Amino acid sequence: MEKSQLKRYLPLFSKQKIMVIGDLIADVYIEGKISRISREAPVLILREKEQRLIPGGAGNAVNNVCTLGGQVCMVGIIGQDAEGERLKNVLKECGITVDGVFPAGGRPTTCKTRIMAGGQARVKQQVVRVDRENLTPLPEELEQRIIRQIRQYWPAVDGVVLSDYGYGVITPRVIETVVELQSQLKKKVVVDSRYALLSYQGITIATPNQSEAGEVYHTEIDSLETLEKIGRRLRQDMNAEAILITRGGEGMTLFEQNDKVTYIPVTNKHEVFDVTGAGDTVVASLTLALAAGAPFAQAAAISNYAAGLVVRKQGTATVNTRELEEVLGD
Repeated sequence: MEKSQLKRYLPLFSKQKIMVIGDLIADVYIEGKISRISREAPVLILREKEQRLIPGGAGNAVNNVCTLGGQVCMVGIIGQDAEGERLKNVLKECGITVDGVFPAGGRPTTCKTRIMAGGQARVKQQVVRVDRENLTPLPEELEQRIIRQIRQYWPAVDGVVLSDYGYGVITPRVIETVVELQSQLKKKVVVDSRYALLSYQGITIATPNQSEAGEVYHTEIDSLETLEKIGRRLRQDMNAEAILITRGGEGMTLFEQNDKVTYIPVTNKHEVFDVTGAGDTVVASLTLALAAGAPFAQAAAISNYAAGLVVRKQGTATVNTRELEEVLGD
């Protein structure tokens, strides 16, 4: 596939309006240098140098849409705490519409804190990660607010991303609402979820990884024959237009109607630094490309190049249009 064919869609990204629905996560990075071993216990002492908060989970997907030039609105929840306020402010500063980000009383912001250590001449390494999460179901009133916001945004957007990290925003009623709205007014609906995939009926495309696709049918995908069987069956059972199975170092495989299968090789095998959040970059770039009118194979190829760029970066990261233009301009 000619890169010039892919590059022509990038200027259209800025005209696309995308709604991201899902689980917001505050990715906190505490960076510093190991100074000594503690006298209190046999543990290392980190002298903190810097602390950063980056939108993670659905926040990373929405942030990627933004850096790629798309107009984007977010629907999700945060806790009534410092991390939630910081997360919402970071999204606002990026130009993301956050009217649909609701505070959840008595529920903390989902937070993943990574302790990073390393000297000036060394790459920082993750020492430990501390997760703060709440897996209890959402109160009905909060769920209804989310559903009302989805209904309000739906007519004006070109694409919809459902980013389900299992923290409660994507409830069965939310899925039912999206399926209902999609049947009434078609959008480019992209599903990034490992949970209840078969509940998403009539969507545009889902992006499970190879393991997640196999789990739907309690099958290990250990051959291309099994991969094609599962991919075709999943597309049919979801009544989806396409399924894109991501396969790590093996690239991606796209399943379309009429049993069409396209293998997309990985673009960057030798410069992989950190795969954190690469799936969010795939979803964001795929949704923008589809909304801009790209056929499935070309949209998947664009997302493949975007993923190849983001894995070169440390931590939860994004890709911008300039970087994509450069790699597609080779």
